[in-house]
Amino acid sequence: MPCRAMAHLEQVEQLKNRFSGAFGNTLLPGMYCMPIYAVPKPNSTDLRLVTDQSYGPFSLNSMIKHTCVTGYPLDNLTQYGEMLLNLAHCHPDQRRVSWKSDIAEAYRLMPMHPYWQVKQANWINGEFFIDCCNTFGGCGSGAIFIAFNSLVAWIAKNEKGVERLSTYVDDSSGCGLANDTLVYTPYQKSFP
Repeated sequence: MPCRAMAHLEQVEQLKNRFSGAFGNTLLPGMYCMPIYAVPKPNSTDLRLVTDQSYGPFSLNSMIKHTCVTGYPLDNLTQYGEMLLNLAHCHPDQRRVSWKSDIAEAYRLMPMHPYWQVKQANWINGEFFIDCCNTFGGCGSGAIFIAFNSLVAWIAKNEKGVERLSTYVDDSSGCGLANDTLVYTPYQKSFP
């Protein structure tokens, strides 16, 4: 990847408080530097920062017990279909809607513990930076975000009364009555 693209991604990550400032060209004891790549996002001209945490014999992914971060049960079309059928059964004469929401940059929203952050040094244009957030490329990355999003879904269902909600990694979807909306202030628009 050209240095220009990596420098741009580094600037974006710093503006979003996900990268530390540069701290020189020498790693301190205990720090790791895994290869990073800027890859095109599907169906977009944007780039995504990917960290290869499986590179080399002492990779970060080799430090994680894989059985502890895999096998999360994800909602699927069966659960979604059951929600739709239940809604149709409970409200047969009312107009219904389906919705889906994707959380932008989902993995990158999760801060990592400082002890793990020092293992996420990135070498960009001759200087090191610490990546403070969850990365694309870590074998535990999905589990970290799924655990968080599952908590958000639990709160929505059990504390806020959102009845028909399902999640799939960084997507949330549901169904409801067409007239059951709230105004989302940043967009000044009503949503289910």
